[in-house]
Amino acid sequence: MASAQNAARLAPSQESGPTALGAVGETPRLCQSEPDLTAGDQVDNLLRGWLAMATGGVSIGSLSLAATDWALHLAMSPGKVWQAAATWWAQSLSQTAACWQFGEGEPVFGDQRFATSEWTHWPYHLWRDTFLRGEHACQGVTTDVDGVSSHHARLVTFIARQWLDFLSPSNCWWMNPTVAKEFFDTFGGNFIRGAGYLLEDLQEIISQGFGERLVRLPLTHIVGRDVAITPGYVVYRNDLFELIQYSPITSSVCAEPILFVPSWIMKYYILDLQSEDSMVRYLVEKGHTVFMMSWRNPGAEARECGLTTYLHKGILNAVEIVRRRCGEVGVHAVGYCLGGTLLSIAAATLARSRDTRLRTMTLLATETDFVEPGELGLFIDEGALSTLDALMRIQGYLEGHQLSLAFQMLNARDLVWSRMLGEYLLGRRQRPNDLISCELGHQTSCKTSKCLQNINELARCIRHPRLLPFALMAGLASGFLPTSGNFAPASRPARP
Repeated sequence: MASAQNAARLAPSQESGPTALGAVGETPRLCQSEPDLTAGDQVDNLLRGWLAMATGGVSIGSLSLAATDWALHLAMSPGKVWQAAATWWAQSLSQTAACWQFGEGEPVFGDQRFATSEWTHWPYHLWRDTFLRGEHACQGVTTDVDGVSSHHARLVTFIARQWLDFLSPSNCWWMNPTVAKEFFDTFGGNFIRGAGYLLEDLQEIISQGFGERLVRLPLTHIVGRDVAITPGYVVYRNDLFELIQYSPITSSVCAEPILFVPSWIMKYYILDLQSEDSMVRYLVEKGHTVFMMSWRNPGAEARECGLTTYLHKGILNAVEIVRRRCGEVGVHAVGYCLGGTLLSIAAATLARSRDTRLRTMTLLATETDFVEPGELGLFIDEGALSTLDALMRIQGYLEGHQLSLAFQMLNARDLVWSRMLGEYLLGRRQRPNDLISCELGHQTSCKTSKCLQNINELARCIRHPRLLPFALMAGLASGFLPTSGNFAPASRPARP
């Protein structure tokens, strides 16, 4: 067993170039290497890249094919259209009498857009009910259309939902009773404040287009002051990541350390927020020796870094450094989000060579089987992969705001329209909590073009074109954290 005293004697490495640490066996090869591009291919990729930048990475071809597939099959299903229209007409006639009455309407449960009691007042309940009938009719003609492929059917339903959310009377100031009341109470002051917030957000969007990053709100939680405050030191760094070792605060610590592999698209302190919300702090208080990888935010210069680069020069390298600092003992690794996916690949690589450096593996919010990624699969088909490939050939990496567009669209009611209602119509700017403050101040980019191209090629090779870093937030926690074992005297980690 190794003590923390022995670990502290090991001088931290300051390597910045490639390392052979953690290399196990022969480096895995992709199914096929990327062919040399002809002049025509380069022109095509340039055009697709420009289109992808204009659409935020959304494939125009995929959307057009889905819309065409749905429209042609719906045209051959007049009975379905007639049934949806007849249902809408019957419901409209049954509620016609309410138009001439100034009484209260029935509340709607389960829909946060119309949750307030003011929506039961006349005429707001009329606008609400009319919209809900139209929404139900649209759902009737966009779902279960015979002959439409399942992927196209889900995509058309998703697009229809985006338009319906946009057209909701809750987003129209004179149809929303809450906004109308705020207007009369503040004599229009809410619109003045909302216009100011809108201008701030437009300035931020424009700055992002020029490669700059503006923080539109004063951050309420500062890194190093309010979050990421568990004491520790950077004990190793290279051009992919930094390795942090946290200082012990107990008289003795577990001899076998814990290594966190965080997400690629979030900063490491998602696991070290405020003291009461910090997993790192909790484990240190329980006597564990904790290490954390902090991924470097990539730029265009890292476009040639592939998936195997992050595997061998990244995570396997980190495992070996941790073992060296703790006396060549086994490591308990914890992977979060796509970091967990990379950890799973690393564990399989080690298991192939019967390497026992990893003692246990714990996965948090990690997906390893991308065959059914849920709604995120809407953005993943051959057209979408081609669009992303072209985009990243131009940029070399994927910007954080480009990646966030997909997540906002998946939950547009809460992430887009609810925010616009509160900030632009009610004039109430949301104050960021500790998690949002971290992301606002330090938004990250996704990894390099070469790395994501490797993942896309791997997906095509195994005939499951859903293995893509958009599928990040699904999965279940599995494995376990060590809670007992041999303890050794504690000591502070050595400074680099």
